[in-house]
Amino acid sequence: MRQPMQPGPAPQRNLRTRVCTAIAGVALTCAMACAQPVPQAAPFVDGVGSIAAPGVPGPIVVFGESAFPIVAARDGGVAVAAAAWGEGRVVAFGHTGYLEASALAGSEGTALLMRRALAWAARSEQDDEQISLVIADRAREFVSALNDGRFAAALTPWREALALPPGARPRVLVIGSHGLTSEEDRQRVQAFVQAGGGLITSGLAWGWLQLNPGKAVTDHPGSLLLREAGLAFADGTLSKDSSGFDVIGPPDMSAHARRAIDILAADAGANKQQIERSAETVRHALRALPAAGSSLHARLDALLHARGEEFNTLYRDMHQRPLRAGEHPLAILAIERFVAEEFDAPVDQVRAHPAAEGFPGPVPAEAPRGEVEVVIDLTLPGWRCTGLYAPAGEVIDVHFVDGPAPAAVAVQIGAHLDPASRPPLRRVPRMVRRFDVGGLQDARVASPVGGLIYLDLPKGLTEPHARVRVRGAVRAPHFVLGRTTDEAWRETLSHAAAPWGEIESCEIALTVPTTLLRSIESPTALMEKWDEIVRSQAELEPRRLNGLGDRQARYVPDISVSWGYMYAPADRPLTIPVSAARTLVDLQTLSTNADGDCWGLFHELGHWHQNSMWTFAGTGEVTVNIFTLYTIDKVCGIPSTRARGETFTPESMLRTMRRHGAMGAPFSKWQEDPFLALTMYVQVQQAFGWDVYREVFAAYRALPESERPRSEEQKRDQWMTRLSEACGRNLAPFFAAWGVPVSGQAAQRTAHLPEWMPEGWAAEAGGQ
Repeated sequence: MRQPMQPGPAPQRNLRTRVCTAIAGVALTCAMACAQPVPQAAPFVDGVGSIAAPGVPGPIVVFGESAFPIVAARDGGVAVAAAAWGEGRVVAFGHTGYLEASALAGSEGTALLMRRALAWAARSEQDDEQISLVIADRAREFVSALNDGRFAAALTPWREALALPPGARPRVLVIGSHGLTSEEDRQRVQAFVQAGGGLITSGLAWGWLQLNPGKAVTDHPGSLLLREAGLAFADGTLSKDSSGFDVIGPPDMSAHARRAIDILAADAGANKQQIERSAETVRHALRALPAAGSSLHARLDALLHARGEEFNTLYRDMHQRPLRAGEHPLAILAIERFVAEEFDAPVDQVRAHPAAEGFPGPVPAEAPRGEVEVVIDLTLPGWRCTGLYAPAGEVIDVHFVDGPAPAAVAVQIGAHLDPASRPPLRRVPRMVRRFDVGGLQDARVASPVGGLIYLDLPKGLTEPHARVRVRGAVRAPHFVLGRTTDEAWRETLSHAAAPWGEIESCEIALTVPTTLLRSIESPTALMEKWDEIVRSQAELEPRRLNGLGDRQARYVPDISVSWGYMYAPADRPLTIPVSAARTLVDLQTLSTNADGDCWGLFHELGHWHQNSMWTFAGTGEVTVNIFTLYTIDKVCGIPSTRARGETFTPESMLRTMRRHGAMGAPFSKWQEDPFLALTMYVQVQQAFGWDVYREVFAAYRALPESERPRSEEQKRDQWMTRLSEACGRNLAPFFAAWGVPVSGQAAQRTAHLPEWMPEGWAAEAGGQ
């Protein structure tokens, strides 16, 4: 076992004022200059006012000497950036939607910025100069949305256009980076720009990562394209203003990674906001750029040198006193460097991080670390808990008794996959380490923070089980419904020294702190109740997102929840705050929805069953609650009329509907208020019963590809018509009263059915 991180020489206590000798010469004047606006950005942003934010843009890392930020979000992340590159120029946008005509047509500020970006990339200094563009997609629409006769799109395919003689090539190439998946294509574009061409491109790292599981952000094709120019696309999202991004003026130098390090080193003249933005800028850079050969990483490492014990004291307490960018920027960046190094380090070199003592928690030094043989069920794909725990920094030996591990099997330490996307940080940003062991009979594994030990299994394994011998781990509480008795569970608890354990059935697994597991009187009764909950939602819609129907649902409480109060990613566990973990294992509350405490848990599980065909814009947090209410009804015995106090009584819903109608029934308001929109769905349920939704969902599942709705209008039209058919009533007037638009053709398709409105509507409306 390696020791935890060791302190360096005696440190000074102010985390932001000490100037490392390796960066000596960074003076007050440098720090003050770094806090000034970026002058190169001014010609782009003067008079722009605001630009659109299509979807959820992500940050761009600006780190090259010839690169500069143009538009920054209010949290400091860069949405638009540019660079001189060889003889050419490039402008990058932090969302693929910026290269679509709709973003330009819907925002004059965006169109103005794009026109200036195109002119700058083309090196055009005359307003009436003709500029030729080659555009990878929808050229005519893009040029038309620019509303400027200077720009003309060549219709030649972009690869052919770039192969033309220099005098015949277009001035600027407009192309998204996600399609540049081959090194050959990227080299074509790079050569074009470096020879004097202009490039307008876009990227979205978080979206690309979702579509490319197993890839790292450093593999993003836009970053591979632009890294030499000093730009890269980072994971994460940007904080939008009400209209997109307000462009008050040029960003300051805290948005440039190299200048941000200077600000953190010198500190003098920088305010708290600049410190926070500088730390966030450098953090994105560390995640987006490979450390090997990086001068930026080397400069930061010099600044962080010899701060060991100073940081360690903060780390041990960070689960209770989180690290904030304005107060502890260097400690946060030191964690980023530690994670990057230790989670890829050779097993024998892994060090325990001090933060692991607070979360996920300590393992007593005296706890037995013997050799244990466990039998793993191979018939259920996904994470299979071994009932063992790896202490932080300690090496665990894994031996597959009956021969090498099947292909695509991995050993995983830890369950907490929330990315801890931004400060304040309550734990280490990365908590899970995986080891591919397919084809191996013996493996050594370790984690700097420790965690439960799992085998992650692919689909289709032919053997029913595997015997695995593990040496060096400690016992963790583990209960499997139908295999572990309540008596055996109590015996397990008496010997378990791990801070976390797991209780599971074939339907669901709950990863829970051991302190809470000790409060469970009957895990058998608890997991039978959870099976009832999971199956209740499958009664309405058996389909699960992303083909996860053959895997368990899984809840993991965390002290870091990056999105909302709870969230349900399609490819990771359902993440909830540790404060809600008690409800997970409280049989009485789960049976009665006491004080409404189960709403969030049932809601997140419902996300697994949503279908984009019947979830149109504005209803992502609405249709999910059909499942929430169904489970509260069928499992807890509370009908929708009483599920949220007086919210969904027929009388209350009529008043809500009338108030909305009195405002003109604005669809935008309906889309923005999940419980306002949910009222409409509950009215249908109370009038026609749950079977209506079950029937409609089944009809969607059976749709051939050619009949599936694609556009938002098609989704609303089909939802209205299919729901009308299931109810045997014409719901077009009902949709109109709520302000949910459907086409005239859809209304005609349901006109033969008797019209329906909620009981009492006509009387309350004065007979209208």
